[in-house]
Amino acid sequence: MQLEQGFHIELVAAEPDIVSPVAMDIDENGRIFVVEMPGYPLDTGPTGRIKLLEIGRDGRIVRSTVFADGLVLPTGVMRWKRGVLVTAAPNVLYLEDTDGDGKADRREVVLTGFAFSNPQHTVNTPIYGLDNWIYLAHEGPAEAIIFKDTFGDRGSDIRFPGKANSPTLRPARLGVRFRPDTLGLETLAGRSQFGHAFDAWGHYFTLDNSNHARHEVIAARYLQRNPNLIIPSAMQNASDHGAAATVYPITRRPTFELLTEAGQFTSACSLTFYLGGAFPRGFERSSFVAEPVHNLVHRDLWSAAGSTFVASRAEAGREFLASSDSWFRPVNFYIGPDGALYLVDYYRKHIEHPEWTSSEHHHASLDFSAGSDRGRIYRIVANDGQPAAPIGLGRASDEELVSALERPNMWWRRTAQRLLVDRGDASAAGPLVRLFHESRSPLARLHALWTLDGLGQLETGLIEQALADPEAGVRENAIRLAETRLATTPALVEALLRLEADADPRVRFQLLCTLGSVDSPQAQAVRERLLLRDIEDEWMQVAALSSSFTSGFSPDSLASDFTVAETRGRAAFLRRVGSIIAARQDDREIARALDRVANQSDWWRATMLEGLARGARARGADPAVWRRSQTVLLHLFEQSAPAVRQGALALLKVAGLPSTARADEVLARAVATTTDRSADPVRRADAIDLLTLRPDRLPAIAERLRSIVDSSEPDRVRAAAARALGQVAHLHAGGPTRRSRRAASRIGLGSIAPFSVEKRGRAAVDARLRRKATALDESRRGDSRCGACDSRREARRAGRDIEAIRSGAGCDGRCRQGRAGLQARVREMSPDERRRS
Repeated sequence: MQLEQGFHIELVAAEPDIVSPVAMDIDENGRIFVVEMPGYPLDTGPTGRIKLLEIGRDGRIVRSTVFADGLVLPTGVMRWKRGVLVTAAPNVLYLEDTDGDGKADRREVVLTGFAFSNPQHTVNTPIYGLDNWIYLAHEGPAEAIIFKDTFGDRGSDIRFPGKANSPTLRPARLGVRFRPDTLGLETLAGRSQFGHAFDAWGHYFTLDNSNHARHEVIAARYLQRNPNLIIPSAMQNASDHGAAATVYPITRRPTFELLTEAGQFTSACSLTFYLGGAFPRGFERSSFVAEPVHNLVHRDLWSAAGSTFVASRAEAGREFLASSDSWFRPVNFYIGPDGALYLVDYYRKHIEHPEWTSSEHHHASLDFSAGSDRGRIYRIVANDGQPAAPIGLGRASDEELVSALERPNMWWRRTAQRLLVDRGDASAAGPLVRLFHESRSPLARLHALWTLDGLGQLETGLIEQALADPEAGVRENAIRLAETRLATTPALVEALLRLEADADPRVRFQLLCTLGSVDSPQAQAVRERLLLRDIEDEWMQVAALSSSFTSGFSPDSLASDFTVAETRGRAAFLRRVGSIIAARQDDREIARALDRVANQSDWWRATMLEGLARGARARGADPAVWRRSQTVLLHLFEQSAPAVRQGALALLKVAGLPSTARADEVLARAVATTTDRSADPVRRADAIDLLTLRPDRLPAIAERLRSIVDSSEPDRVRAAAARALGQVAHLHAGGPTRRSRRAASRIGLGSIAPFSVEKRGRAAVDARLRRKATALDESRRGDSRCGACDSRREARRAGRDIEAIRSGAGCDGRCRQGRAGLQARVREMSPDERRRS
C-alpha cells in the first residue's frame, strides 16, 4: 500500500474473525460491532451477521462472536441504548443482548418501509447527530432491469410499525432522520447513497458514487415553508476538482466493469470527516472518501465559502492511500476512541453489481462472490500518535461523562452525549451548565447545549448567552436551538435581531433561515438587509425566499432596493422571485409583475420574464391565469431586446395568443420577418416560433418554411422552421427530397425528414442541434466525445444505467473518452489478448 507520509497502517481484524465487513461501530466499552454482508451482490438469503469483537490492551482481538445472524444484506450499525440499531432494508432493527451471553436475544423492527432495492442503494449508515436525532443515508431505490424480480421493490410508507398515531413518510428519494423515543420522523432536504457525514459543528454532507463531496446547505424544514420556491437541489457540489473527479490508482492488473471512464470516481462512498484530534495539525479540515473500484482512499481539505464550503484535493496527483492489490476494497471508515482512522476493507475480486456489468455476470457468476470469505479492518495511525486511553464510558458517572465532552476526539463527545441523553437524569444539568460557562473549548460548550436540549433542561437564558459566544459555530447552533422557543419567548427574537451584523457568513445564513418563521416588520427588515448584504450568495437567496412571509420581496420593492445594477446574484434572485410569483398562479399578482417589467431596464425585464416562465412550466400553469397578460406579452415580444423577446415568447406559449386584431397584426409581421433575409437571424427564429402558437396559420406558409429548411440559411432559423413544419399535418405524402435530407443532415437532424419532425418533437430537435454545435466546438479543441459517450453520460446521470451501458457500446474509441476507455481495457489484457485484438 502507498500511504501519505507521516502515517502507518495496522491490521485490526481479518478472516476468519470477520468476513465481508461493510460497517462498524465501537461502543462505550471499546467493543467493536461489525456488519458482515457476505450475500452481496445477489444472495438475498439470511446470510448477514453482526459480529462482536473484543479488543485487548495491545489492540488485538481477544474474542470474536456472532452477536446476531439471519440478516438480509445489512448495511450499517449504530450503538443505541443497550443494543445496536442495524439497517437492513426494508427495516431498521434494534438488537439487544438482554442476558449477557454476547448474543442478541431481543429483535425489534423500529422503522420499516424502505425499498429492498439494489444493495448499493438501500438505507444505510445510522449516525447519532449533534441534535440528538438519528440520521440515515438514503436515496431511494435504483431502477432494476436485469434483476427486477429480486431488487425491483419500490418501498412503502416509512413508519414506526405498531405505533398508533405515529408519523409516516411517503417514499421519496431523500434522506431520513428519526427519534425512536419520541417517534420523531422527518425527511431531509437531500439524499446520500452509501454513507454520509457531519462536521464538528453539525453541518451535513452527502455523496453518491460519482460525486464524492456535497453539502446539504438548507434544511428541509425551511424549504417546506414555501412550496412555491423551486430549486433543483438543496445540496451544493463542494468539490473544486469536479463531481466525477480524477483519482490516481496504483492497482496492478485492474479489472473494471464501469459506467464511467477508468480513473475517475465511480464508487465513492463513506464520506468521513477526521474529527479524532490525533492526526497532525491541519487534518481537522480533512475528509476521507473510499473509492473501492479503484482500490484507494481520497482526501480533501475543506474551506469556508460563504454559506457553504469548498473541498480541495489534499495532494496533487496522488491519493491519501492507494493499493496495488485489485482485491482491496475500502468501503467504510470510522473514527475510533484512540483517534485512529479505522478502514473497513470488503476485500473482493469484484465490487461492481452485475445489474450494471457485462452480460456474462448476469446469471450469478461465481466470480462475483469471490472473496466473500475474506475481509479486513485496518487502523491508520499518525507516526507521532499517543497511546490510546482506556475506554470505560459505560461505567462512568454523569460528571465523568460531562467531562468527556471536553475531549478533542468526536467519538468521546458523541458517545458521552448519547449516554447522558439516554440516561435522562436531570441532575446532569448542573454540571453541563458549569461546563458551558467554564470550558475554554468551543466544542465542549456546543455539546453542553445540545445535551441539555436532549435532556429537556436547556434554559432560555443560556441560549441568549450562547448567541453572544465568541465562537461562530456556537452562535450558529444557538440560533437553531432558539427556533422552537421563539413563539413564546420574545426576548429571544430580540436577541436574534441583534445578530444582523454578525461577521460570520454561516451565522448570517442560519439567522436568515430562522427569521423566515418570524412574522413582524422588524424581522422582515432584517431579512431584507441580510439578503442585500449577501445577495451574490445563492443560498442566501434561497434562505430569504424560503420564508413563510415572502410578500415583502415584491417586484415593487425589488425594483428600488434589490436591482440597482445588474450582477449575477441579483439576476439569479430576480429569476427566483419571478418563479415564485408564477408558481402561485395569482393572475392579479402576475399582472402587477408584468406591469413592473414594462418599465424596467432590459436585463431586469429579461430576468423576471425568464423566472416567470420557469415557475409557469414547473407548476403546469393554467392558461386562464395568464390571459389578462397576453397583451403586455405581445408588446414585449415586438418592442424588446432579444432576451426580453424570448422571455415574452416563453410566457406566450403558456398564455396563448389572444383572438384580437392586435394579435393578427403581430402574426402578419412575424410572417414577413420569417422570409426577410436581411433581418436578424435570432428575430427570424423567434418569429417562426411565435407562428407555431397558431398552428392553423402554418399550412399557408409551409412552402416558405420548407424553402428555409432546404436552404443554407443560419442553423437557428432552419431549426425553427423544421420545428414549425413538425406541426403541419398531412405533409408526409410527397416525402422528403434528397435536398431536404441533405439540409436536415447539415443542421444536425441526421437523416430525419423535415416533414416528420413532429415524430421527434421540438425538444429532440433542439437537443440534437446543441450536441452538433458542441461537438463541432469540442472537435476544434481536440477533446470531443462521440455521440455514444454523450448518450451514455446523459443516461447515467438520469439514473438509466442499463441504457448507459448500451449507449456506450456504440463508441468506436476514436473520441477522447472512448480512447481512455479502450486504453483501460487494453491495460487489462494479457499479451496474447492484445496481439489477437
